[in-house]
Formats: sequence, C-alpha cells, structure tokens
Amino acid sequence: MKIFRFLTTFCVLVASSFTLAQTGPTISLGPVALGEKRIEINLKNFKVVKKKGSRKVRAKIIEDSIQWVRSEDNLLIPRARLKILIEGDDEITLDYLGVNIIPASFNKKYKESELFINLFNPGNIKVYQGKKEIESLTLITTGVANQKIKHLIDYSCVKHDLKIEGLDNEFLSVGCRMERTGKIGNERSRLRISWTNPNLFAPNGNTPPFVSFLTDKRPIQVTLYDKDGNKKIVKISANINKRYRRMKTAIGLGPYAFKSHSGDRDRASTVAPAAMIYSRFDLTEQSSLRAFEALIYRETIFNNLGAYFAYDLGNAFDHRLNLTALLGAQVLSFQFDQSTSFTNKLIYPQGFEVVYRHAFNMENYNLVYGMFISTQSEETYDNLWLRFGKGFFWELNYIRWARENESTTTWGLSIGIPTASFF
Repeated sequence: MKIFRFLTTFCVLVASSFTLAQTGPTISLGPVALGEKRIEINLKNFKVVKKKGSRKVRAKIIEDSIQWVRSEDNLLIPRARLKILIEGDDEITLDYLGVNIIPASFNKKYKESELFINLFNPGNIKVYQGKKEIESLTLITTGVANQKIKHLIDYSCVKHDLKIEGLDNEFLSVGCRMERTGKIGNERSRLRISWTNPNLFAPNGNTPPFVSFLTDKRPIQVTLYDKDGNKKIVKISANINKRYRRMKTAIGLGPYAFKSHSGDRDRASTVAPAAMIYSRFDLTEQSSLRAFEALIYRETIFNNLGAYFAYDLGNAFDHRLNLTALLGAQVLSFQFDQSTSFTNKLIYPQGFEVVYRHAFNMENYNLVYGMFISTQSEETYDNLWLRFGKGFFWELNYIRWARENESTTTWGLSIGIPTASFF
C-alpha cells in the first residue's frame, strides 16, 4: 500500500518539526504561540495616539508586521510591531503591561525601541524621562465598519455553534475551552468563552479580554461601553449539552478484500463483510483510553481486538495538527476454516495517530492517519488506517498478519457511525 508508506514517512517528518521555534530581536511580552490568520487586518484602521502631544516622542506601526498569535486565554489575536523614537540621551524608560523597558541608544539624540502590541487590546505605553511621565501612547481603530469580515470565531468554538450578537461593526476575537464540573459519572459541561475587542470596556472600566461561561443552551446578555460612554448590549449563545460524557462509541461496517493462508492451503482474495467497534474514554484533554474490535469473516475468521493508552506528544500549525502515541496490546484470533482450530495470540504492536483538524478548511472535519507496527520479530503485523469525517466518518484500513505457517491480509473501506456515549 504505497499511499500508507508515503503517509508514514510524511508523519515522521512532521513529528520532527514539533519543537521548532522562532525568535527575533523585537520585544514580545507574555507567553504566546504563533497562530493562523482567519481575518484580514488593515493597519490603516489603527492609529497611534499621543495623549500628551509631546514632540519628543514619535511612534509608528511598522508595515507588514502583523502576526496572529494564540494567548494563554486561547484567543487568536493580531499583534504588530510599534517603533518608538524618543528624543533624549539618558534616563528614558518605557512602561508597557507592567514591564519596564530600557530603549536602545543608536546616537546621542534618540533612544529607540520596537514592541509587539496587541491590536485588539493594546493598552497604554507610558514614556518616562527620569521619574517624569512625558507621554502615553495608545491605539484607536478607525474605518472598522468598512471591513467585510470583522469577527474571528476560533475553531475551538465552531463545534459549539457559538453566536455573538450586538458587535456587528466591531473587531472581535473569540476562543473557547470546554471544562468539566462535578464527579465522573455525573459531570456537567461548562464552556469558557474568552473574547476581546479593541474599543469596549466593562462597566467597571476594565479592559478586555473578557471571560464568559455557558453551561447550557440558554443565552447570556452582557453590557459593555465604548470610549465615548455609549452602551453596547452583547448576547452570547452556544449549543451545549448539560451532561458531559467521557466515553464515546461507534461502529464501522464495510466490504473488505480478504485473503488467508494456513499450512499448504491458500484462500484467494475475496470480498468479505467487516464489522468494527470503536470506544474511547477521555482521561484528560491530552490522554485517553481507547479500544477497538475488528471482525472479518468469509469462511476464514479473523478477529482483531486491541486496547490502548493514548497521549498527545505534541501539536503544530496552531493545534490543527496533533500527534498522539498509542501504547497497549492486542488479541488476534484466526481460524482458516471449520476443519482447523482457532489460533489466539497476544501481541504488542505499538503505534501513533496524526490528526489534521478542520481538514482542507472544512470546519469540524478531521483527517486522521494512524498505524500499528509489531514489536515482535517472530510476528508480522501491520495495521494502517486513514479516516475522514465529522461525526460519521469514512475509514480506509489495511491489516496484514503472519506467524509461522498462518497469515492473512485484508483491506477495505468502511463507514463509521457514532452510537452511544456514557459516563
């Protein structure tokens, strides 16, 4: 199966890139991870304002410097580099987000610094000469209403059908995280919604990001104010099941090509019915217990039962590509025909799975490639699968097994159907 060999090589190369980092000389405050761009930002819509009007301070947003980053609040936010020049050769400092910054000196007349600033929540940059504040810089947005797409609803919110009303002519970025409350077996869902906007304030005057919680399908209403004191009524709703269930199951059905061998007898490739059962129990956001059962029968019986502990090794491309290790064991059962006895073997193939979320920019559709490889020299076992779907899924699967004088090879296309969920 050349396609599976190609995918295996590709996944190994991708896995080796998970730890790559990007660094640069510009000051970046706070922990962030590079994210993907979902809306266009025109820097002409942002203007640097000097509150004190000091002629000693000049500031300019650098063209083509926008980066989309993901914050600790799971928000995708645009940041850009702001270049600041301050006239004066000594005792010049900047205060931004509680960090004291000492600008560099490139000549006797000016100090210079470049900062990454959050375009959706820039805050104030205070400039001091000695102990005296000589300027305070901030950003304002202009021309937002003329932009076609203004709202960035992160992929983490899409599956919850999140809706935010009342901010039609405002920039907005929203990120979601599903949380669990209560004890296992009786847990409740709680959706944590983080959102930010460059122009709005809470009633107490605090700036974003804001955090809201939803526990069911009932909407919540929030009152905010803009810089001119105008009231904004914001309505937030999502499709959330009250009950959080950790265990999910599915079945798979499909025709498989099937051939087998025992001793000096061969059974040529034929089409056989195949049935699969899948189950998954989530332990944490990064780990789970998984089990599967695959049965193929056409005169020869081949049954493949496995149980695995799965844990995430890493992710890339803004969490859209995820690599998961699979550690466990399997029981293989094989009977060539009714004249032969069953062969039952406990084997220990180990594997991995790579998930490409929202594949081909299709929201909530996942492309999954996985494989198991035998760790035993006396046993040949390969199990490779390629899966695509949302809820219902299609799976292309290839399994090869051989030991001593018995062997079987099967492959085919099946449809996966979600069934029950528990706990």
